[in-house]
Amino acid sequence: MKIKGSIRRRLVISLVLLAIIPLLLLGTLLSWQSFVIQQRQIIELQREKALRVLNQIGSIIHKQEELLSNALTIDYYILDIGSEKQGRFLSQMLSFSDESRVSIFNEIALLDSRGQELARESRTSIITPKDLRNRSNAEEFTVPLSKRQTYYGPVYIDDKTGAPFMLMSIPVIDTRNDIVKGVLTAEMRMKFMWDIVDRINVGESGVVYVVDRTGRVIVHPNPSVVLKGEHFDIENKSGISTGLDGSKAVLTNDILSLGTQRLHVMTEIPLVTALKSTYTSLLTIAVFLVLTLTGSVVLGFITVRQIIRPVESLAETALAISSGDIDRKAVVIRNDELGALSESFNIMTSRLAETITSLKNQITEREKAERALSESLREKEVLLKEIHHRVKNNMQVISSLLNLQARQISDKQYIELFNESRNRIASMALVHEKLYNSKDLTNIDFKDYINCLANELFSFYGISPKKILLKISSENIRLPIDTAIPCGLIINELVSNSLKYAFPEGKNGEINIILDKTSADDNDNFYNLTVSDNGIGIPGDLDIRRLKSLGLQLVITLVEHQLKGGMQLDRSKGTLFDIHFKELKYKSRI
Repeated sequence: MKIKGSIRRRLVISLVLLAIIPLLLLGTLLSWQSFVIQQRQIIELQREKALRVLNQIGSIIHKQEELLSNALTIDYYILDIGSEKQGRFLSQMLSFSDESRVSIFNEIALLDSRGQELARESRTSIITPKDLRNRSNAEEFTVPLSKRQTYYGPVYIDDKTGAPFMLMSIPVIDTRNDIVKGVLTAEMRMKFMWDIVDRINVGESGVVYVVDRTGRVIVHPNPSVVLKGEHFDIENKSGISTGLDGSKAVLTNDILSLGTQRLHVMTEIPLVTALKSTYTSLLTIAVFLVLTLTGSVVLGFITVRQIIRPVESLAETALAISSGDIDRKAVVIRNDELGALSESFNIMTSRLAETITSLKNQITEREKAERALSESLREKEVLLKEIHHRVKNNMQVISSLLNLQARQISDKQYIELFNESRNRIASMALVHEKLYNSKDLTNIDFKDYINCLANELFSFYGISPKKILLKISSENIRLPIDTAIPCGLIINELVSNSLKYAFPEGKNGEINIILDKTSADDNDNFYNLTVSDNGIGIPGDLDIRRLKSLGLQLVITLVEHQLKGGMQLDRSKGTLFDIHFKELKYKSRI
């Protein structure tokens, strides 16, 4: 029987998976860590820029508020003088300018305690007494009057220039009696925010802009954005989100509170630009993973070839020799223990072939009754016993080598594969042991063989006969070697499966092995082999012929191709394999 390469495939796949999974996990971890660090650094840099803008804007606005407050402190009798003097006072305040000699206020008005404008001065129009209005219901009057604190109105945009303005009003308090006697309102020019934003660079392609509490963009390096009335969702948190133009970007959102008003200072960098270095790191990690994976696959194939191929060759040679193919030679692959064992196999078979040839010549030359023939038969008997003894010893050497090899492997899956191979070789070796210890060199007592084989399997898997009861029925049945070896392998695989899988978590159970001679004609003996257990059973939707398990594949191959028989599987009460076959006839190989 030709040994299939399923162990090789499984070992290669396992080695490749063991190489891929840790590398993928490592690559994913490194990539995610790089991404998180890069994102955090970018957000921190953007927030630093935003806070600089926020502090500068807040500082200028508070300076303008302080400027108005100081002017009122100097002349707190402003409400008690005539309208002409009040107008000159307001005109003087209207002339205030910042460090760049840019006018601060666009319009200033003085209101009495009833909200009536006493005087109003503007840079863009001439105000007459008829233009003075009552603003008693406006927030810029009611808030400072009632709460005695500065009021900041919403920012509005000049439709022609796109320049932002904000209305600020402060209470006029008579310091003599600490009474609010009126309100001073001033329309502030906020163009300075443009200058601040223009001076801030956020990376290569990032921008800083200001959004009011409604989401409208009020300051942007591109004035057209402001004039178009672009809006932004101010609920967006700092991090990766949708930018002002609809594309993905890294954003920060910081708030400047002015009374009841809130200005959002936003920074925005396109995601592709912000994470450019991250993408480079990811590419580097990907290249490293590909190179490492390639090396792992190559190393896996080399390792499998060095370990599995010699074992396959020895197993095939041992099976061929046990079937009588004395001319079969083991392939010597390497100069190590397995290579020495292969050489030993070849020497043994060569000497055996020479001996058989010599015996054939002697028998042909000796035509003369009974003493010489008996001597010759005795020599043949000794020789055949020696053959079985040596084959058994060599198989035990193979088994020992597999045990030694298994001790050098830490992975339980691979240890199990080596142990399965060891048990199969042991089942074949047991046949040869029974033959050379028997008076009949052609047949073995199969009940005794099953007992020994089953006890070894119970011992190997550490199963107590008190936990799982073994029942064997095979009365007065003796099988020749050609039939005994495949039967032994079949029983080895099915009993091993029952011990490993049928009784999980230490459950009690029973295993039955029955071998009956069903019929016989003049030329052939027919047998029925039943191996069953009352365990958890094989799932009903599982097709055993499509399983990749070497054990069940081996059973099917031995039944159908080696024994030329058939097999049925009964899953109604645990698992029952019903196998029928006929005794194989020995074919002369001389």
